[in-house]
Amino acid sequence: MRDVKPTGRHTPLVDGLHVVALVGLALCQPLYDLLGRQPTFFVARRHERVDVILLAAALSLGLPLLLILLRRISDLCSARLGRMVQAACVTGLWTLVAMPLFTRALAPPGEQVLLWSLVTGVAAACLSTLWGPARLLLAVLAPATLLFPLSFVLHPDITRVTASADPDSRSTGVTQLPSGTTIVFVVFDALPLSSLLDDELLIDASRFPHFARLARDGTWFRNATTVHDHTTRAIPAMLTGRRPDGVPRLPIAADHPDNLFSWLGGACRLVVREQVTSIAPADAGAAFAGPPLSERLRGLSVDLPLVYAHIVLPDGWRRRLAPVSDAWEGFAPSLADERAPAPLPDETPRGDAPASDGEWLERRWRSITQSRRDEAWHDFVDSVDDAPTPTLYFHHALLPHRPWTLLPSGQHYFASPQMPGEWRGTWDDDAWLADQALQRHLLQVGGVDGLLGELLARLDALDMYDRSLIVVCADHGVSVRAGHPARATDESIADDIMRIPLLLKPPFASGATGALVNGQHAAGGQHPTDGQHPVDRNVETVDILPTIADALDAPLPWPVDGRSAFDTDVPARSTKTLFRRDGEPLDFDGALPAEWPGVKRIADRFGTGDGWTSSYRWGDDSAALFAARPDELPTAHGVRARLHAADRFAHVTPDGPRVPSLISGNITLSGADDDGPPAVLPERVAVAVGGAVQAVGATFARSARNASFELLVPPQAFAPGPNPIELIAVEASAAGAAPRLVRVPTLDYQLVPGGLACPDGRTLPLANESISGRLERALRLPEQESVRLVGWAADRDAQAAAHTIVVFAAETPVYVGPTGRPNRDAPSDGAGFAYKLPFDTLPQGFAGTVRVFAVGQHAAAELRYAPATAWLHP
Repeated sequence: MRDVKPTGRHTPLVDGLHVVALVGLALCQPLYDLLGRQPTFFVARRHERVDVILLAAALSLGLPLLLILLRRISDLCSARLGRMVQAACVTGLWTLVAMPLFTRALAPPGEQVLLWSLVTGVAAACLSTLWGPARLLLAVLAPATLLFPLSFVLHPDITRVTASADPDSRSTGVTQLPSGTTIVFVVFDALPLSSLLDDELLIDASRFPHFARLARDGTWFRNATTVHDHTTRAIPAMLTGRRPDGVPRLPIAADHPDNLFSWLGGACRLVVREQVTSIAPADAGAAFAGPPLSERLRGLSVDLPLVYAHIVLPDGWRRRLAPVSDAWEGFAPSLADERAPAPLPDETPRGDAPASDGEWLERRWRSITQSRRDEAWHDFVDSVDDAPTPTLYFHHALLPHRPWTLLPSGQHYFASPQMPGEWRGTWDDDAWLADQALQRHLLQVGGVDGLLGELLARLDALDMYDRSLIVVCADHGVSVRAGHPARATDESIADDIMRIPLLLKPPFASGATGALVNGQHAAGGQHPTDGQHPVDRNVETVDILPTIADALDAPLPWPVDGRSAFDTDVPARSTKTLFRRDGEPLDFDGALPAEWPGVKRIADRFGTGDGWTSSYRWGDDSAALFAARPDELPTAHGVRARLHAADRFAHVTPDGPRVPSLISGNITLSGADDDGPPAVLPERVAVAVGGAVQAVGATFARSARNASFELLVPPQAFAPGPNPIELIAVEASAAGAAPRLVRVPTLDYQLVPGGLACPDGRTLPLANESISGRLERALRLPEQESVRLVGWAADRDAQAAAHTIVVFAAETPVYVGPTGRPNRDAPSDGAGFAYKLPFDTLPQGFAGTVRVFAVGQHAAAELRYAPATAWLHP
C-alpha cells in the first residue's frame, strides 16, 4: 500500500507548530516559571547573560527543532513511520502537560498519576490530530509560546543577576589602611552554635580544637544570632550592617551597594570567594577562576532535567530522586552517591537503581564533594599570602551545609543523596533517624573544624595570625529534630536556626577589643578556666560590620542598624529579631537562654569532652554488645542481609580520601525452618568490621518483608585491603536481661559438587540451560592494581537479568555484586555488569584461575568466557 501524501490539514508546517507549542507548554514554561522565581540559582552558579540566552534558545528552539528533525528523518523512511513518531511526540508532551496537574490537584499514588496522565495525553493527542479546530488552535498557539523564553530572558530579576558587575562602582569608604593590615572573614553555612558546645556551654575543645583556639585567643560572642534564616538575606545583612526589610532584594551588589567590599575596596586588596551571593566587585574574585562557559552549560544540562523531574513527578517518585534543595548545583551527580543492589527475586523492589561502576562513581563523587566544597576551601586557604598590601580575605564556605558526608578526619564517606527520615524540608517522627542525622551533622562539623585548622595553620606559617583581624561566623543554623522542619523557622526550632557561632580575634589584642580580650567583659560575660572568652551581650549579625569598623578605627560612611559589639557604652538590646524566608519577623528575648535543649540532646546522645569515640558508639552503651564476636554467635534463621555497594569493602584504604564508613543495606525475610518460630525482622542491628562490633542502631523503612539499616563506623575500624562486614541482630529480651545477639547471614556463597550453596540455605544446581551469559572482558589494570571484569548474565527461565554475579578464586568467593548495567549484547535489560577486582583481594600466593558464576531464581551457572579472557580461567 502506497503512502498517502499529507493534506492541507496535515502538513509538516502544522505538525511542526504543534511540537513547538507543546514543548513550550510541557517543558519550557514550568522551568522558566521556576527559574524566574529563583534568580539566585544563577547567582550561586556564576552564570552570565550568555548562559541564560543559550538556555532559552536550547529549550524553546533547539529541542523542538530536534523533534521536528526526528520526524523528518522518519518521513524519509516511511510516511507511516513519520506519523507514528509525530503521534508519539505529541502524546508524550501532552502527558507531561497533564502530569503536574493531576499531582497537585488530587495527589494520588504515582502509578495512578502516570495512568491518568497517559490517558489524558492519548485523548488530547487524538483530539489535536483529528479535530480541525483543535489542530488550528494548537498551531496558532505555537508563536505565542515563544513569548515564554522572551519573557524569561527579559525578566528584570534574571537581567539583574546576570548583568556584568562594574568593578569600579564602589561607595566612598576607607581610602587608606596601615601596611600589613589583614582581615580574614569566614562565613560557614548552616552551623548552629549548639553543635559546638559541651554540657558546660563552652566550645568542646576535644572535638573542635580550632574553634576553641579562636575562643581563647579572641572574643567569642556566645549570645550572637542571625537576623535571617536564609543565606541570600543573612549574608547581605552582615555585609551591610542593615536588617532585611520588606523590599525584595537580590544578593547582588546592585541591591546592596553599601557593603564591606565597597567600603574597604579603595584601601585594600579584595580576595573574595562568594558561593551564593554576588556582592563583591567582579575583580575581587580574580584569584579564583570561575567555570568556563562549557562547564556552566554542562552543569545546566545535567541539573535541569532533575529539577524538571521534581516539578512534574508525584511525591512518591520524587523521593527516589536526588534532592535539589541541599545545594545550588551538582544535583544529578549525587544520584551516583549510593545505590542499593538490584533486589533478590523474593524481595520487594524499592525502586533503587543498581550499583554503579566503582571507578565512574568515585570520579563523579570527587566532582561534587571535593571540587565544589573542599577544594573551594583549599583554594581559599592557598590564596592567603604575606604581601604587605592591606588585604581582605572573605570566604563563604558551603559547609557544614548538607549533604553531610565529611568526617572529623577530613575524609569523605559515600552516602545516599536523600537523607533517610527527611522529606521536603521536614524530619519525620522516627527519632532514631533524626538522631543519626544529627550524628552525621556533628561529624561534618568536626571536619569543618579541621578545615578551619588549615586556615589557622596557614596564617601561623606566614607569621600572620597575631596581626590579623579574624572573623568566623555562620549565616544561620539548621534543625535536626524528629517531627520538625529543618529550616522553616518557627518558635519551636528558633534556637537551632538563629543561634550561631561568632568569634572575633583582633590584631595583637589591642584597640577597642583590648579590654574584652584581657577579661574585662561586659555584663553577662564570663572568663572560664579553660581560657575561652564568651561574651553574653545581645549581639546580632548586623553588628559584625560595625564591630570590624570599630576594630579598624574606621567609621562607616552610611547609616547601619547594627552597633559595635565592643561598644559597652551603648545599652544592650532587650530583644532579638529573626526574619523568616516569607519576610515575617519573629521577636525573642535578648538574654542568653537558661536552657539549651539542643546541647542537652547532644550530650545525652553523643557525650562531650571525650573526642569522637562516644559519637560512634551512641546507639547502645552496652560493653557486652561491643565485645561480642560475630563468629561466636548463633546464626539467625529466616532473615538475610544485603550490603549496599559491598564491593567497597573488598579493598579499603583507611587513610585514603574516601572511606566506606556509612554501612547500609537491607534485611529481608527469607522464610523460616519448618519446626521453628516465624522469622521476624530485627528492630535493632549492630555492624561488625573485621570481627569487631563498631556501631549499633535501629532499622527503618520497615515493611512486611524488608527493613533498611544504615550505621556509621569510624574510619580507623578498617584495615588495609579486604574488610569482612557482618551484621548482628539485637533481639529484645526480658526486662533487665541482656539482649540476645544473633548473626544475620550475608551473601556468602560456596561451590559444592554440582551446585552453588547460597547464604539463605539453598543450594542451586549448576544448569547452563537455565542461565546464559558471557564474561566479555577481563582487563588487567596494573596502574590500579586490579582486574576489570565486564560481561552479562540472563536468567532464561525468568526471562530477566540474573540477579547476582559471584567471583571465585581458588574456590573462595572474592567478589559478589549485582547485574544492572546496560549491555547491548545481553538479551535482558540490565543484565550487564562491570567490576574492578583488586589484586590484593585474591588469596595470598594465588596462582590459579578465577571463575565467574551467575545466580538466577532457581539455578546458577558458570559464565562462558571470551577468548580474550582465557588467561583468567581454565
